[in-house]
Amino acid sequence: MLSMHKESDLCKTRLLVAGGYDSRLVENVEHISELSREAKRLSHRKSVTFLPSISSNRKRKILMESLCLLYTPMEEHFGIVPLEAMSVGTPVIAVDSGGPKETVENEETGFLCSSSSKEFAEVMYRLCNDPKLASSIGSSGQYHVCRNFDRTEFGVKLSKIVEGVLKSS
Repeated sequence: MLSMHKESDLCKTRLLVAGGYDSRLVENVEHISELSREAKRLSHRKSVTFLPSISSNRKRKILMESLCLLYTPMEEHFGIVPLEAMSVGTPVIAVDSGGPKETVENEETGFLCSSSSKEFAEVMYRLCNDPKLASSIGSSGQYHVCRNFDRTEFGVKLSKIVEGVLKSS
């Protein structure tokens, strides 16, 4: 998540690496350690915060206060996190593969990028320097989630699918 706070005329950003962590999984422990070392090596330790295990309430609060969500998993099967961000009006910047291709409408409800850090940085820069764009994308994302992914709508769609399957049997 990218958190932005306005200080004078400067856009001060912080990167929060939050959630998705299970200390029982060696891969998780190694990955967060690697990211922490890299942040320190690049002298970004003060602008990067690691919150590996957070409650749902804290995650929601952080998402609501963030400029955008960076979603980097490749070939993620669905990925609920982009929907959680959009549901509170936070724009999503995601890798253009897997689940986000199904849930994020590029340049309307968020941004789909290649896995290149340059593309992610360009979109982050755009959002940081254009609060109206960030707000517009966030609002569109929130509407998109309400229209397509709320429980009632999902139940209606699921019922139609089940009815179709039963009729064709």
